[in-house]
Amino acid sequence: MDQIWGFVLLVTGVLVSVYGTRLFSFGLSAMGFGLGFLFAYRLLEGQEIAARVLIALVVGGAIAAIVFSLARFALAIAGGILGIVLGVVVVGLFGLASGVFNQVLAIVLTVGGAVGGGVFGPRLGQSIVPIAASATGALLIVNGFYAIYADQLAQAPPDIAYTLGNSFTLALFVVLFLMGALGQVKAQDLRRRLIR
Repeated sequence: MDQIWGFVLLVTGVLVSVYGTRLFSFGLSAMGFGLGFLFAYRLLEGQEIAARVLIALVVGGAIAAIVFSLARFALAIAGGILGIVLGVVVVGLFGLASGVFNQVLAIVLTVGGAVGGGVFGPRLGQSIVPIAASATGALLIVNGFYAIYADQLAQAPPDIAYTLGNSFTLALFVVLFLMGALGQVKAQDLRRRLIR
């Protein structure tokens, strides 16, 4: 059953990585959906699988609708989303996903990343959009792959932060992030040249 939510994360991550800047409002909504779905699914661990997926879909959809309706704050939202992703990366990099103290520290880092990104996102201007979309897409893709192929890895999908604690998945995240960012920047440049 983990393949279902892994597939949802994978598709959402690809859409965000490819169309994050081109369809900006859609990209922000997809980022909100993906992160909302991922966090809700993880928080409901231990519940029946159908209920987890259904509630995660509803939470993801609600967050996507909220993000879409707040389009005028788009740069702050993109910065906040980037801050969340960076917080999760730091937590995974330093293995802070286990233990009560470490979990509290992980929450503080993630919330701090969201607030810091929300404050500094508008100062970076439009350049925050491809960075946030690529980072979010890469995180969702890595977690989607990890969930889909958990049986072959002989372990259950761990916390999202733990996923990035593995050197292979961290390298995969970095490669996907760079590919997404470069692709979106090149697409923006091409659109600007065609418009002139």
